[in-house]
Amino acid sequence: MTVYISGGSNSILKGGWVEYFIPPEGCTVENLSVGTAPSIMGYCRLVSAAKLKAGDTFIWEYALNDSNQISTKTRYYDYNLILSFVERTIRYCADHDTHFIAIILTPKRCEKIPEMDVYRCQLLSLFDAYDVS
Repeated sequence: MTVYISGGSNSILKGGWVEYFIPPEGCTVENLSVGTAPSIMGYCRLVSAAKLKAGDTFIWEYALNDSNQISTKTRYYDYNLILSFVERTIRYCADHDTHFIAIILTPKRCEKIPEMDVYRCQLLSLFDAYDVS
């Protein structure tokens, strides 16, 4: 079995969460992460670089980068576009009988406000619809 990791800089930099990730015994880990990139890049890396097999696990960690890409300051992408690529990723994994796990990290600015932003609300709704924990 292979565990694929796909996320931003927190998934590749020293001190990020991957440094502390202990895969199940006998598992291979493939890190497809691209720093400063949103879920669009994650999906492209998934379909071009991963060789998914039934029973593999795909760990997605692009929420922080997605939030940064759709913030009111930068406005590089619309949240609906980003969410469509998150959904494509979930469906691609399902089509390959691969487990999908989401790790949601958020920017500090989002943590400081009491209500969730539109992207995070929609992301959680999407995960609920696909039974992603």
